[in-house]
Amino acid sequence: MVLDVAAIVVFTASGTSAKRIAKFRPACPVYAATFDDRTRDSLAIHWGVTSVVVEKFDEVDKETKLARDIALSHGCKKGDEIIIVTGYPFGSNATNSMRIIEV
Repeated sequence: MVLDVAAIVVFTASGTSAKRIAKFRPACPVYAATFDDRTRDSLAIHWGVTSVVVEKFDEVDKETKLARDIALSHGCKKGDEIIIVTGYPFGSNATNSMRIIEV
């Protein structure tokens, strides 16, 4: 079965998760959401990664809304499916969560 997703939104403190995903050259764009300007800048050279600096948050509900907003602002449409990749607690350098949601 092939999953047809419009984007992958990665919440990353260091950029490592986004780099690891980009290395596989997914068919959809990768949006790296980070709190840090330096992380955003370091991801600029990685294939298929668009970085977005976001405000810090600590609730999963805000993360889902933010991922939808990022996807919509970069060309995804309502009804598209996206993948959200993150680690809990955020900034722990442990990517341990992946969800598929509808925009």
